[in-house]
Amino acid sequence: WLTSTLVAVILVVSVPDPTEMDVGKFTDITTFLRVFVSLLLGFFMAASVQRWWECVEAYIVLCGTVRNLQMMLLACNAPRKEVAQAVRYGVISAKLLHMELHVQALPSDEQAAADRK
Repeated sequence: WLTSTLVAVILVVSVPDPTEMDVGKFTDITTFLRVFVSLLLGFFMAASVQRWWECVEAYIVLCGTVRNLQMMLLACNAPRKEVAQAVRYGVISAKLLHMELHVQALPSDEQAAADRK
């Protein structure tokens, strides 16, 4: 607020007739900045979507591995109780990964409280 007021006062004092100012350069700069910010935002969004997609694929691979483990254990005639326990461990690992990612998405001051739960 103070900076804006200071700039306004300097402009009023230094430019007696504002209609004589050449604002074409400001228009060019505005256009350049608009394109530059759009480009940077596009790069950021592409990187974010790429990271998200890699996380989704890794989670799908984890779930597929648990399913494959269950099929292999059943094909080898492993006791049903041990197969169920192995599948439970796989599901728990997926759930723990899910919870850890949610905690990491929290603000830093809330992460410590979530870790203690």
